[in-house]
Amino acid sequence: PLLLRLLILAGGIATLAAGGVYQTHPAWQLTQSACCLLVGLGCLGRSAALILSLLLASPQSPFGMSAASMSLFVAATTLMLTGTGVISLWSPEEMILSRRKRGKI
Repeated sequence: PLLLRLLILAGGIATLAAGGVYQTHPAWQLTQSACCLLVGLGCLGRSAALILSLLLASPQSPFGMSAASMSLFVAATTLMLTGTGVISLWSPEEMILSRRKRGKI
């Protein structure tokens, strides 16, 4: 998960630097950059990866089908399914996803 987080952080920086190429609206760019930063830090990693994958998979996405956006999408969906790992700042989703139902079945 750490390599995926670093890949997403690097991809977010690369698309932020190439913002003029995509000619994105500032809201798209801000949302994508915030999600990449949150995933890279491991703060709400699964939730940010979900938002990032929805942002990149949207038909209205200005990022198109470039190699950078596709690798970001693959890394975000993989991280969303596997988790952010042990070296995360804050991952409250892990408690929700790993708790078991108590009581009678």
